[in-house]
Amino acid sequence: MHAPTRTDPTDSPLTLSGERLRSDPTPLWKEWTLTNALGGYAMGSALGAPTRRYHGLLIGAERPPVERYVALTQIHETLILSEGSKHERRLCLTPLQFTTSPDRPEDLPELVEFRVGLDCRWRYRIASPDLPDVEVTKTLHLFRERNACAVEYAVGGEGVPWRLELRPLLALRGFHEVTHPSDFEGRFLTRHLAGGVVVSAGRRGVHLTFQGARPTHAPERWRDVLYAWEARRGLEHREDLFCPGAVHSAGDGSVRHTITCLASDDEAPLPPIEDDRAGQIERLTPLV
Repeated sequence: MHAPTRTDPTDSPLTLSGERLRSDPTPLWKEWTLTNALGGYAMGSALGAPTRRYHGLLIGAERPPVERYVALTQIHETLILSEGSKHERRLCLTPLQFTTSPDRPEDLPELVEFRVGLDCRWRYRIASPDLPDVEVTKTLHLFRERNACAVEYAVGGEGVPWRLELRPLLALRGFHEVTHPSDFEGRFLTRHLAGGVVVSAGRRGVHLTFQGARPTHAPERWRDVLYAWEARRGLEHREDLFCPGAVHSAGDGSVRHTITCLASDDEAPLPPIEDDRAGQIERLTPLV
């Protein structure tokens, strides 16, 4: 007799190639979900764009498992290659949509693969005629039994200089609501930290810290973000989001560099991502 084969709980139930997504007429309708065992979750489309009011990288539960709110809607990423040279390229990794131009941005890097299991992972390869390929891997991890997430970016490019600008976009409202333009002014308060910022709106708040990158404190209002699926359903589908400032990181391409954004509903330290992931695998292993 042979011992039964044990399934690896980290095996992905869903992997989509970039080629398959590009050939699909409706890639924005393919959705994923991660959960945190508190009633909180992360949810979005395979392309990364939020298409529903309750999509986000971190939806917390104020009174677990209820009273959910959107803490971190998305991170807008701009990748600049060979800045200042004749080969300079500027690309957006996440295709946010806006009511003023629903099909923007037009110049997107090639999404090689989207994978969801314990984490979500997007892998991009940017090819240029006169430069070596540059690879970017974005990983979203949700911490178990914490209203907290980590978004990691690993960038490498065979000697191609790069700069990555990250702009966290926040709503801080109930997960079935939208913030109306008339309610936006004066709604968000910020408190700067070494390597991060705390943003609050009424009783809700999010603590943002950054590793491997330098934050700048220059608040912005991102107007007219479109939630395409809500528009199709005839529901409220536009919203202004708050950005506390940009986060900058750069490299010369000689080594692979990692940038991490941590978001949490409190300032308590988070465990290392690998430790939290290992704990989740250990918990799931007897179930498979």
